[in-house]
Amino acid sequence: MLTKEEKKQKRNKFLKSNEFGEDAYTSLFGFRHNSIGFLNTANFYYKLIEKVEDKSFFEHTLDEQHVVDVKQRIFLDIISKSINLSEGLFILIKSLDEGYSTIAKNMVKYKSRMVWNTIRNIQENKLDLQKILALPEIEKLELDDDEKKFLEKLSSDTKSKISDQLKELCDFYENYNIVYNKTRHGMTIFTGGFFVDRPKTLENSSLIAFDHKALKEHMPKGYFETQIQVIEKRWFNAKAQLNFNKKFHTEIGRILNILHYLSDYIVSNHFTFLNNCGESYVPFKQKGNKAGIWYNSEEKNKPENKKMVISIENKLFPNLLGSPFSFNINDDYKGTSLEKIVPKNSITNIWIQDEPLEKHN
Repeated sequence: MLTKEEKKQKRNKFLKSNEFGEDAYTSLFGFRHNSIGFLNTANFYYKLIEKVEDKSFFEHTLDEQHVVDVKQRIFLDIISKSINLSEGLFILIKSLDEGYSTIAKNMVKYKSRMVWNTIRNIQENKLDLQKILALPEIEKLELDDDEKKFLEKLSSDTKSKISDQLKELCDFYENYNIVYNKTRHGMTIFTGGFFVDRPKTLENSSLIAFDHKALKEHMPKGYFETQIQVIEKRWFNAKAQLNFNKKFHTEIGRILNILHYLSDYIVSNHFTFLNNCGESYVPFKQKGNKAGIWYNSEEKNKPENKKMVISIENKLFPNLLGSPFSFNINDDYKGTSLEKIVPKNSITNIWIQDEPLEKHN
């Protein structure tokens, strides 16, 4: 077993090796950075929705119908970003299943077919969650047999629960896909609808999105059929109606919680794997000065298992390296032609050469 000091000496080389790679690290860090940013923004959106009709906070002349329309559009942005984050998570999962060397290439540019294939693999349990979650090879840990058996149980519970959560994300991605796509392409989405004879509140409102599908098989699973023509043109043969009722709010809240947990858990575990050079590690979570093994299992918190958990932590934590790498973006253009160009532009697009930029004398 490597000691903590030996890991510190080895991990920089491990990061740059084929066993991990700097591009994989950049992609993982970027994914977690942006997922946290979106989820923080979503929390702000919820506060903003509460304030839209407060004219002391937001001066406007909108009537109650248009206030609800604004609220719907804020929720559309939450849905859109949730779909984006789910999509990124699916591609990250596919890449981790294949190996670290594929992460950057897949994450930067991918086709929708890759997303849907990953969704099918999740639904059919064809992915290696042990590898995707960076769970340790328990047999190689220096623990007693009963402690290994206990960790195996925690690991099994965690994989089962995360499998269920991923399938929930797949259902969300599929069910909300028509609405999501119409916010990006075509703009055939109509907000501001209300149920007849109900107060004009967000909870009694709805929106409709029209789409075209080449085949019925391209519809989200669980779709319904009708022969009623709601518009004259027959090009639009698919429709999604989104109701902003209690069920919707429950679903979106649940999805945001799943995205928060999975984004944090998966990336954190791979950074723990990296920090410890893939040896003698266990998933753990740091809270202030306290740290504990991190598994999604009720067994871990049962009073009768407390001594077992403490024993495992006492054996593994002394050599567990938890301090994360710092992530530094190289934006030092001093001495190059970009030194004066970049600061004064609103945006600058830069091609990164294989060779360093030429320095000026």
